[in-house]
Amino acid sequence: LRVSQCVLFCSTKRMTSLTFVDPKAADDFECQICLSTIQNAVQIGCNDHLFCQQCIMQYAQSHSHRGSFPCPICRCQSEKKSIIRVKGIDRQINKLQVKCPNHNIDSPDYSNKQSNSSHNKSESQNVVMKTKLRRRKRLAGKKRKMPEDEDDERNDDDDDDDDSNRNTRKKRKLDVCDWIGCYSDLKQHIDSCPYQLVQCQWCRIKLMRRAHDGHIAECLLCELPCRQCNHNIARIVMNRHLKEKCPMRQVPCARCGGLVVSQRMKDHSQFDCPESLIRCRYRKYGCCMWLKRKDEENHYRSCKDMHLEQVIKKHDEASEKYEEAREKYEHERLNCKDLERRLSEAANEATEKYEEANDKYKSERLKCKDLERRLNEAIDDAD
Repeated sequence: LRVSQCVLFCSTKRMTSLTFVDPKAADDFECQICLSTIQNAVQIGCNDHLFCQQCIMQYAQSHSHRGSFPCPICRCQSEKKSIIRVKGIDRQINKLQVKCPNHNIDSPDYSNKQSNSSHNKSESQNVVMKTKLRRRKRLAGKKRKMPEDEDDERNDDDDDDDDSNRNTRKKRKLDVCDWIGCYSDLKQHIDSCPYQLVQCQWCRIKLMRRAHDGHIAECLLCELPCRQCNHNIARIVMNRHLKEKCPMRQVPCARCGGLVVSQRMKDHSQFDCPESLIRCRYRKYGCCMWLKRKDEENHYRSCKDMHLEQVIKKHDEASEKYEEAREKYEHERLNCKDLERRLSEAANEATEKYEEANDKYKSERLKCKDLERRLNEAIDDAD
């Protein structure tokens, strides 16, 4: 098994290119499996070579069917229990001076930044071309300008291009990080480096950390709280949400034309809209009129006599029904009292008959006992 093939056993390890101030000193701490700086240094049975703990554990796991594994460099056989952590090596590695990964304009991260900036530049160029086309359409049919004017415009465009190129060169000089520090502080620096590429959580575009806040302020997919309903809505659809979907937006009522909150439209139509049709509240007394809510008071004033007659009529009918119900109640009450009296008499009669039958039973029982005694005496005399 070759050393170059050992990299396959550490495919899950992230390999990053680092620039050390002293590359020769850093080469002494290079893992020969992943070809990166050693992390969590360990030593195996041969006692001569150092590896990353994760790399050698995966390498040993691939040879677990044999019980032992060969050293990836010297081929000496070692066992898994011979893997020993060497924390002193970790301390030496942590003291190495390293540069920020964003220090070089030729790095892959910087090329990604330039690709993003070129993409933005191409978009701006498209906007400029569209603006020029619209200006040409407006000038179509008008008097043609003099050649001097055209030369002046052409010179102005050239000056703008020179200024943009000059600004681009200045930005390139600034888009690098000059941080140098210990290897142990590198992760903390990368987490706060303003030149590190970060990803927008909304549109997934990668950009430098220092431009992240400005991008969030303009990102079309960034979710913002709606000023009316307080729901989180993407900036690109916020206007449509406010006009069409927001439950707290003001919409005109189809009947009265007044502005009403969208989610309260049903309650407005049922209880507040002056143009909604409602029934007269005297309908249970006989009024079958349908009227608009705004005409309700006029209806009650104009029809108060009719309503009064209907109420009196319903009152008379209710009084008659009450008298009939009261008579029925009195009749039923008398019947109940008669049934209670008859039931009480029947209970008393049954009690008397029970007592008479009980007395007869007791007397007959005594007679039976006396006859039994006399029979036993007669048997004794006969013997």
